[in-house]
Amino acid sequence: MKNLFIHFAQLVFLFSSFVYSQSFTVDVSETEIYSDLGSEIIFDFEITNVTANDLSLYFLRSANNLPEEWSSSLCFEYCFAPHLDSIATNSQFGSTPIKSGEKREFSVHVFPLTNDGSANIGIKIGNSDNPSEFYEYSLLAGTNVTSVLDNEINTNFELHQNYPNPFNPSTTIIFNIEKNGFGKLEIFDVIGNKVETIKEGNFSKGYHEYLFEPKNYSSGIYFYKLSINKKTQVKKMILSK
Repeated sequence: MKNLFIHFAQLVFLFSSFVYSQSFTVDVSETEIYSDLGSEIIFDFEITNVTANDLSLYFLRSANNLPEEWSSSLCFEYCFAPHLDSIATNSQFGSTPIKSGEKREFSVHVFPLTNDGSANIGIKIGNSDNPSEFYEYSLLAGTNVTSVLDNEINTNFELHQNYPNPFNPSTTIIFNIEKNGFGKLEIFDVIGNKVETIKEGNFSKGYHEYLFEPKNYSSGIYFYKLSINKKTQVKKMILSK
């Protein structure tokens, strides 16, 4: 009778271990980050497959509470469009299942563009083949409070980093202009050849935003250049197809 009880206890332990064991682990660098307006706030995750089989995971943005003019994106090797709330490690999203023992990077990018504040983003990472297996995280992204002088400086001529970056199929280019004037917004390839003029003409003072959707571009590095009122700024962007 005693041996029967021991065997039963062992079976219960093995069953419990099977039910509650995780097939993957998640290592998160930070869940709360503060930075400056116009910067790119990045939350990094490292996922490890601890099973002997390939593993398909999904990544869900369960909450996306952002100040006005902010955006966030889910990212593997490159970032997806800000409106996309769910991605997975499959061909639909240019990815593959995670192999046994493999470590895979995932990140959430937050772009605080024009208004100071804080964003709360919910992330759920789960096993596509086992709905009961998942991790949940609450991310807080905020801006450092700026002074009146800082805000005055921010109204000057400034070309911001495009977002998302790297991108596919589109990205947003943002800039501020201190006064009305004639200018150009142009695209150049990596060796300096001009490939497109997005706009040439009169620009008004203030905030500008352009959606750039390259149609016949190859993957690679490009530069966007803003020239107005005898001032010029250039930024690098990466198209990843």
